[in-house]
Amino acid sequence: ISAVSTMVEDRSYAKKRGEFHISDKLGDILKTKYRVKVDDKNREWSVENIVEEDENGKVVIGGDYVPSPLCKLDGPTHTMDEDSKT
Repeated sequence: ISAVSTMVEDRSYAKKRGEFHISDKLGDILKTKYRVKVDDKNREWSVENIVEEDENGKVVIGGDYVPSPLCKLDGPTHTMDEDSKT
């Protein structure tokens, strides 16, 4: 998670500096390699849901929300539920 967090932060700072070629490249890596979706408006990121069948044919769905280090947990932009903030 720390590598992804660092890349998300680096992408955000590159956008602020106007280095869009860098932010776009980091965004592509996050999406393709780590299945990470970045929500710039809310300043948060999440891992896209993964749907697959297990050995018993049951559907397994995985995906996690991760609050951005760029925004305070109690900030109004965080959309996660209160239990996840602790």
